[in-house]
Amino acid sequence: MAELLALGMSHKTAPLGLRERVAMTEGRAAGVLRELVEAPEVQEVAAISTCNRTELYLAAPDPVGAEALALGILAREAGTPPTELVGHLYSLRAADAGLHLFRVTAGLDSMIVGEAEVQGQVKRAYELALVEGATGPILNRLFRGALAAALLALVITLWYQRRVHGEIKRQFTKELKGRPEARERPARDR
Repeated sequence: MAELLALGMSHKTAPLGLRERVAMTEGRAAGVLRELVEAPEVQEVAAISTCNRTELYLAAPDPVGAEALALGILAREAGTPPTELVGHLYSLRAADAGLHLFRVTAGLDSMIVGEAEVQGQVKRAYELALVEGATGPILNRLFRGALAAALLALVITLWYQRRVHGEIKRQFTKELKGRPEARERPARDR
């Protein structure tokens, strides 16, 4: 049975220079996906790579072997020894890995909390993994769930903001109308 694993670095764990070296273009990410999914240690894989994070999500029967393999590939792609990456990487397993993806997709783990751009980046990363044939039942369900939850969070946030802003506007208008200087102001000439 495969275990879910997330291995990555972000603005919270690594300096910009290192994040830039580890970041993958779509072409590099496709190559990494193919290499990982062909390995016996990995059944499914998806890669999210932005200016602020690079993360691999893997479903692996041997999570220790998959993590070692993924670390080696990230280091090779970055042109750096694995030991330079280790202190800046996080490794999450099972429910912690899934929860992390939900937080990332909803923008809760972003430099600017709640930013919606990351949702599109996660969607593109998932679509690339689908095209490369690197996903399966575990990651498909995880990514679809994370994207649906992020969309719901965005809709609720927008609804709440409109409601709160409308209430603030009503209160402000009511206060302005109640001020004496507002009542004494002469009508404008037309």
